[in-house]
Amino acid sequence: MSFSPFIGSGAYLGWSILNRNLSAQKGRLSNSPDTLREQLYFSEKSKKTNNIDDLLSDYRMLRFALTSFGLEGDISNKAFIKKVMTSDLNDNRSFANRLGDKRYAELAKELSGLSRNEGISLEVRNQISNRYVDKKFETLVGEQDNNLRLALSGRAEISLIASSTSSESTKWYLTLASKPLKEILLGAFGFDKSFGKLPLDRQISDLKVKMQKTFGCSNIEIFKDGDNIEKLMKNFLLRRQLEEVKSGISDPYATALSILSRR
Repeated sequence: MSFSPFIGSGAYLGWSILNRNLSAQKGRLSNSPDTLREQLYFSEKSKKTNNIDDLLSDYRMLRFALTSFGLEGDISNKAFIKKVMTSDLNDNRSFANRLGDKRYAELAKELSGLSRNEGISLEVRNQISNRYVDKKFETLVGEQDNNLRLALSGRAEISLIASSTSSESTKWYLTLASKPLKEILLGAFGFDKSFGKLPLDRQISDLKVKMQKTFGCSNIEIFKDGDNIEKLMKNFLLRRQLEEVKSGISDPYATALSILSRR
């Protein structure tokens, strides 16, 4: 029997349930037959993988690696992946660095040994296997509630950006370059999809106003604090749930949600 995360009724209540037993649920996924089988295959095959072409020629290995970065949708675009992985990450103008989605640069960095014909070290194999479990868990959660998938992915990503040594301006650009984080911020502060079509500087300016009002600070750096991240996710999930109520989905707690979303 395949693993399926338990999220209750989903939405914000599901988020609370997930957070209470996240480690236990991930542990069950990690020990499931399907996961163990894929991890074993990657572990064994990666020992004999010396360069980028070796990886690209093994569909199953490539799928595992891409899934670990949430990029499994690119499995059929091998030419694109090769261009990413052969990029010079020390050059800001290189292909991977110019892509808005920074997961590609992370992929190239993690597997940089392949571009030097040095293979995949044990440390990297273990890191990719751990990432695989995290991303697979997010995907399985998303099959039940995509908003919870966004929250899981966004929580980890915004913490990394907030804790980085980049300038505050760069942190804002990195945050809005991330599709999950952008959707979370717009949803949490009540902006619709059309807002995302405005010039980027205007988006940042308006989001900063909302951030200041909600958190008393407009810097991404505040998300070094886990409590602030949880407040952001709570706002996002409650607003999304309220939108579903307004769209005609019945919910007995609609009035309470409406009150909470204004806070």
